[in-house]
Amino acid sequence: SAPAMKYFLLIWMLCPLASLHAAGPGIRIACYNAESLHDTIPDRLIDDGDYTPRGARQWNGERYRLKIGHIARVIDELDADLLLLTEIENESVLRDLMLATSSDYNYIHRHTSDRRGMDIALLYRGSLFFPGRVRQIAGPGLPRELLVVDGLLDGEPLTLIGTHLPSQLNRASYRLRALGTLRKAVDSILRRDPDRKLLVMGDMNCTPQSAEAVRELGIRDPADTVREGTYRRVPLYTPLLGPSRRGFGSYAYRDRRFLYDWIAASPAATRGPGLRLSHGGVFVRGWMLHSSGPFKGYPLRTFRSREYLGGYSDHLPVYIEMERPKPK
Repeated sequence: SAPAMKYFLLIWMLCPLASLHAAGPGIRIACYNAESLHDTIPDRLIDDGDYTPRGARQWNGERYRLKIGHIARVIDELDADLLLLTEIENESVLRDLMLATSSDYNYIHRHTSDRRGMDIALLYRGSLFFPGRVRQIAGPGLPRELLVVDGLLDGEPLTLIGTHLPSQLNRASYRLRALGTLRKAVDSILRRDPDRKLLVMGDMNCTPQSAEAVRELGIRDPADTVREGTYRRVPLYTPLLGPSRRGFGSYAYRDRRFLYDWIAASPAATRGPGLRLSHGGVFVRGWMLHSSGPFKGYPLRTFRSREYLGGYSDHLPVYIEMERPKPK
């Protein structure tokens, strides 16, 4: 359809952004929803029956290996220095994924309370990031605990908060409560250390310009630094706000694009000394998209409802770059 073709053309406009990493000095930080990356083994503690050889999705070894290879290809092409993955079933799946990539990553993985067993993991290059304290934060509205990692990024203190907030299929009130829990976690960290470089990242299931994100997190564009007093708490900044307002997205539904995955930074990470937020974008390659048919230009997913498509994910990765300011 014409709207779908428009999506295809618009999303390809972001490819030059994605290619900057190879030539630039920046540190790339990204997040990616891998769309239900399950193994084939039944687990009595979670609801994974559909993702077994005899389950409704006929999830067998061949399909699993193809999915692992697909996600590994995205990871290698994305070439992020830190990458937050959501919808990973367990550490065994994560190990299989690491064996399939040509990249050299360490990882941090924690189980969550998600009924489907969907966990959050952080991949990182040990040459750039040295993790210290790792913890999870539970709270109202969160089906999956926040993953909080304190560490040193290229020698500078940094805190990462990995999230996977309630889906759009849930009531908006759930997500609002989850954003409130996330806000409290941010406040707790910045109250102790206002100059802390902090990043909130993951599948937010709402756009950065949505009323709920602006209300709870004070989302702003990095260029907007003059009216901080109008927000009662410390605002968070994302270079993905502008692209989201212009209709770019990491997820497609009914010929519309939604930036449900994004990364936001504390003030110190946008204009403090040392590493600071530079730019960001949606990462896409042609093979990650439907090339024909009514969904041309949509992310090529693994399943549409119960129909097996054998694709990558229903989401696209997003990224930011952090750089050191050049001497004047």
